[in-house]
Amino acid sequence: GGSSSYTKIGLGIAFLVLVFIINPCVIVSPGHKGVVLNMGAVSDKVLAEGVHFRMPLIQTVVEIDTRVLKEETKADSASKDLQNISTVIAVNYHLKPDSVNELYKTIGLNYASVIIDPAIQEVVKGVTAKYTAAELITLREQVSHSIKSALEARLEKYHIVIDDFSIKDFQFSATFAKAIESKQEAEQLALKAERDLQRIKIEA
Repeated sequence: GGSSSYTKIGLGIAFLVLVFIINPCVIVSPGHKGVVLNMGAVSDKVLAEGVHFRMPLIQTVVEIDTRVLKEETKADSASKDLQNISTVIAVNYHLKPDSVNELYKTIGLNYASVIIDPAIQEVVKGVTAKYTAAELITLREQVSHSIKSALEARLEKYHIVIDDFSIKDFQFSATFAKAIESKQEAEQLALKAERDLQRIKIEA
């Protein structure tokens, strides 16, 4: 009778190993969604976080992060008066949770480098070309708003939502920066001369 109990143990172990290999359970982590692939094809089914059953060997599940993520992109552009500008844009964004399967189907997981970075660079080029270098400094708030709006419209069709946006760095060429500095110095000197003149008049 001993050999049959060994056989049962052997079968039990074989069954456990088989379950482990084909693994019918899948766990979707918190802050993620699961995209279900049927024989490699993206299905309409999006799994919420938690434990789910899948059809072994037929269905696979790809986890996609739907938490707020951050992307920083460097963009070089030119102003309306052809001054070179170097910009660093920081964007906080998240993926629309119920549309992650669409994003995965059309773009894949490298959407930040394929979609977000090029979109930022193109939008910055398009917006800065509408303003002179001096306007880009004085109308900074307006410029920032224009870039954010254009970017939102651009990423909307890929089911990407912008939560926060900021221009971290906005630099002009050294020659232009020097010219602005000289202009400001000249304005301050003119203002001082005017004040001195007023004072002399009052004293007289």
